[in-house]
Amino acid sequence: MSRTSAPSKLDVFLSEIDIPADILGENNFAAQHHISVPLIVGHNPQQVLKFYLTLVKRTPAKKDQDHVPMVLWIGPYADPHSHPHNNQSDHHTVGILGGMGPLASAEMIRQYHGVMSGSSTSITLKMTNMLDRTGILLEQDAEKQMQLKQQFEIRSLAATRFLTQMGAASIVAACNTFHGLADEKLLPGLLSIIQATHDWVRQQHIRDILFLGTDGTKKTGIYNNLPAALHYPPANMQQKTMALIYSIKTQSQVTHDHVHDFMHLARQAHASGMRHIGLFCTELPLVANDPRTRQALTEEGLDLNFIDPMFAVSQVLKKRRFD
Repeated sequence: MSRTSAPSKLDVFLSEIDIPADILGENNFAAQHHISVPLIVGHNPQQVLKFYLTLVKRTPAKKDQDHVPMVLWIGPYADPHSHPHNNQSDHHTVGILGGMGPLASAEMIRQYHGVMSGSSTSITLKMTNMLDRTGILLEQDAEKQMQLKQQFEIRSLAATRFLTQMGAASIVAACNTFHGLADEKLLPGLLSIIQATHDWVRQQHIRDILFLGTDGTKKTGIYNNLPAALHYPPANMQQKTMALIYSIKTQSQVTHDHVHDFMHLARQAHASGMRHIGLFCTELPLVANDPRTRQALTEEGLDLNFIDPMFAVSQVLKKRRFD
């Protein structure tokens, strides 16, 4: 049960909410069925995100792990545990599955609320110690890999069920590699980032795409069936991409060094003749859309089109919102 009062349109409230303990992993709080975590509630996405990122920076992530679980609620608030179906309204509520890179979750929130007009609601569940998806996919020990996959499936199912119970009609996972592991048929309401990207590429009539993403996403081949020829980068470029991705995850911010490293990838892509770049990890659009990157691209005359799966997802959500 959540414990808060309804906020005014100008306020952000920090309170608490109970979430199922199995969302946090079987080794966490094993004796408890639920655990109380911070709840951030507000109407203004920018205010909520500012509050959220302040808390995140107080507890820096260790590689792919976020230390503080929490729930972010943006929009009209109603406690669905105390008042069943009270959150059902005339607009589409979106649940965002986070905890797989703090900035990626924040970007998905911005993308969603950025394409909406009028009232909209998003509920973001930021999990902790979420198993590294690429780490699971690249695990060499078959038995250990199976155990990790089972843990991942249990937590993913618990998280999607929680968001659905909170009133989410659609659920988005702020991670590309997540979809290479998750069985979408078993996760109620999960919107396929792969299908959304497929449809976007087809609408744009793109013929060739350079892949930039994690080793895990590359291994799954989840984007191999896009309606365009997918080109994988050479090994040295892939290594630099991986280093950039995990540096952004760890630091929870885009730095000058990240911009510098991304520009090196952009130059390499442009020199190879590629013009359409698939940003198939949710950390990459963060640096690609950074004002410093945009300025550098313009100054160097690098005319590149970036394909962002999270943007493609936001367009699907926009359509569902007004259908």
